[in-house]
Amino acid sequence: MPCRLCGWRSKRYMSPAEPAWSKPARQLGVKHSPAVIPRSGLSPVNPDQVPAKVTSDHNSAASFDADIDTRRRRASYRAHHRGTKEMDWLVGRFADAHLDAIDGERLATFERFLALPDPELQKWILDANAPQTPEFAELIRQIRVFHGLADQG
Repeated sequence: MPCRLCGWRSKRYMSPAEPAWSKPARQLGVKHSPAVIPRSGLSPVNPDQVPAKVTSDHNSAASFDADIDTRRRRASYRAHHRGTKEMDWLVGRFADAHLDAIDGERLATFERFLALPDPELQKWILDANAPQTPEFAELIRQIRVFHGLADQG
């Protein structure tokens, strides 16, 4: 069954003599994206229409703990894979030392912190006089103290 957008045909549905790419798709230079392949007659998935994860009442505490653990692991990975070695080291080592004790609200702040670009974070962490966003001032102070870049006060 070919993809409706690009004409790509799965090997499962191809005859031996049939090419993987349809002629029009090759002529247009369209490349196949697995995210747009319809699954068994369903239309492609729109991320905005995916329902939120639903948990039952009797298992909600366990799922909340699992959700926090998943978020901690994801934040740890993002802290260690920033894009520059300096930021991997500065933020990643702090995450290793402190993520296990961070609660949900502080974890959300840390996740928003990780979404910021490296040059901005590096300026805030390494330069004590750089203007900082008030939302992250305490977190940046903790990182600076952890690495010995600021006074303990």
